[in-house]
Amino acid sequence: MGVWPKDAPDKQEEIEMSFEQGRCIKINGKAVTAFEALTQAANEIAGRNGIGLSQALANRILGTKSRGVYEAPGMTFLAEALKTVYQAVLDRRSTSLFKFLSTHVSDQVF
Repeated sequence: MGVWPKDAPDKQEEIEMSFEQGRCIKINGKAVTAFEALTQAANEIAGRNGIGLSQALANRILGTKSRGVYEAPGMTFLAEALKTVYQAVLDRRSTSLFKFLSTHVSDQVF
């Protein structure tokens, strides 16, 4: 889905995104559904710019370690954009509560 960061363009690409009720509804002026935002626009833009490659080292049930390399350009791109929206609209206490609850829910899901 993407390129290694070293192979990404050296030129900055500007993106315009619109959010409504926490969901991306437009990317670069084009209306998108949630599915299109993730699978098409975000993956294409982030992928060609080397965004969304990550490594994880996790503890498994039996105490063994598992290493994985994951590629999620669209999710990384949308998540970072949404964090910017949250930063603009949430105060310090709301941000703290949001982070706490997000961590708690993700730990329960994992």
